[in-house]
Amino acid sequence: STLMCVLDSLKNTYICSSDNYFKENVFEKYVFSSYYAAVYAEGKTEEYCLKTEKNGRIKEVTIGGSDAWYMCGHVYWNQEFSDKFKKILVESYNEMDTRTQLWENLYMKHLKELDLYIRKYPEDAIKEFDSLEELRVFDKDYLRNGDSQILKNISKILHCKDADIIGIVPIKSGLTNVSFKFEVDGKSYVYRHPGQGTEKYINRASEAESMQVAKELHLDDTFVYIDSKEGWKISRYIDNARLLDYENEDQVKQALKMIRKLHTSNMKTNCTFDFWKEITGFYTSIKEAQRDNFEGIDELKSLMAEVKNCVEKDKTENCLCHCDCYNPNFLLDDNDNMYLIDWEYSGMCDPAGDIGTFIACSPYTMDQADKVIEWYLAHIPSKEELRHFLGYVAIASYYWFVWSLYQDCVGKPVGEWQYLWYKSSKAYAERAIQLYKE
Repeated sequence: STLMCVLDSLKNTYICSSDNYFKENVFEKYVFSSYYAAVYAEGKTEEYCLKTEKNGRIKEVTIGGSDAWYMCGHVYWNQEFSDKFKKILVESYNEMDTRTQLWENLYMKHLKELDLYIRKYPEDAIKEFDSLEELRVFDKDYLRNGDSQILKNISKILHCKDADIIGIVPIKSGLTNVSFKFEVDGKSYVYRHPGQGTEKYINRASEAESMQVAKELHLDDTFVYIDSKEGWKISRYIDNARLLDYENEDQVKQALKMIRKLHTSNMKTNCTFDFWKEITGFYTSIKEAQRDNFEGIDELKSLMAEVKNCVEKDKTENCLCHCDCYNPNFLLDDNDNMYLIDWEYSGMCDPAGDIGTFIACSPYTMDQADKVIEWYLAHIPSKEELRHFLGYVAIASYYWFVWSLYQDCVGKPVGEWQYLWYKSSKAYAERAIQLYKE
């Protein structure tokens, strides 16, 4: 997706990764053959490993290997390579899996057509930093001269010095935000920094208000502080935290009780979460980026409009909802205490939306989905209740599918979730509509 944004600039071009540091100037005034920089790994590695012909042309790339040269650092494309790759990229970009993958994966599928040579470098010539902690180890003066606003935020809230913030480890589980674990005075915390583009669809004031409610209801006892304007947040870190297991009945029932506790609390905030307003906003951005032309979009829009019309006629009263109820946001500690975290999307909404998301992001069959609805309601649902909840499984799936297309536009693909939500939106919409017609 990133390369699609700079398609016209791809000629005789260097392409670099933002997490690399070069100890020497690797850029040359005259380069004639396309190449990928590589360093040697002794022992096992999970990097993209290379095999080459005698003249250095890359003939095979495997993810993972042992005692091998692997891709690391910059790459240079000459005009011929750029022209060929651009043609391949444009032709295959509308395929669902192409948008979300690294360009190297597309190159691997077309090795025979694309001439790319290995350029070997000493191990210490190219550095790759996956975390601030790694950068600190490399550059001892960085901490003193880094002038990091993030460190200042932490120091202010926890009343410590920058130098007291240690043990920084990135957390890569989130779909949109940048988060890391750190320690201060022997206690572990998590810092959440808002991801690129999230300010367009997340109301941080609403999140802050909901976080206070979550703390009051003991739904999230990890909460420490959130900045209601900028959206950065500090939470307690849960050691040995486990995600809710969708196949564990006790855990699922525990999660559903927490959701129902929120819905029946009579707590209110000044913000609402409107699935359709958000969907419309995403489509505007997607259209501007010319990403709204995938096959089947008109059929899907028509189907979802029918579901929308059905559920709105039920006139269900809104309540405070989490609006992101899926298993990564339900954490369990060593004592099986459960925490409902990440309240970014929360607001006043139809309560069926939370159950819709919970099911849409699960591996459940239709029968299992019916059982989840029954557990949430604490009784066997009537036909009217069932069709309403199933309609919101479709709506939630559709929302997250369109959201994932927007993520593509800002260079933050979500991978397999996109196709999961696409399938769920169609399947549950068709079933809900059938029940409304009976």
